[in-house]
Amino acid sequence: MNKITYLLLLMLIFLNGCGTDEALLIGKRTDVDRVEYNQEIRDNHVITQVKNILETKTENQISEEPNVYPDFILLLKNEKDNISTLNYAVWLNDSDNALLSDEIFENQNYYRLSKENTDKLKEILN
Repeated sequence: MNKITYLLLLMLIFLNGCGTDEALLIGKRTDVDRVEYNQEIRDNHVITQVKNILETKTENQISEEPNVYPDFILLLKNEKDNISTLNYAVWLNDSDNALLSDEIFENQNYYRLSKENTDKLKEILN
């Protein structure tokens, strides 16, 4: 096998291994049961950052549910297995701490992020 063929084969193997089966979809709710996804992120580094930020959430008892649609819907989809591994509504109101709710469960739980992680998430989403 000559050097060029060997090099091309190595590059193909490397590029094939760099792909990801996960996609982070970012959308906005347009109706009670409708979300329009307008951004897709496949960068493993960014997806890992978002996962790490969401892992820091703290459960929050709220007096009443928000009466407006969330600013963003985050959906992490594993395309290989065709399943959603996380699905959150995110409100970035005037508060320094983002409000989250998990969209997968019937009984929604609400969470808060720290100011630092809210700022990181805003930077990724904007």
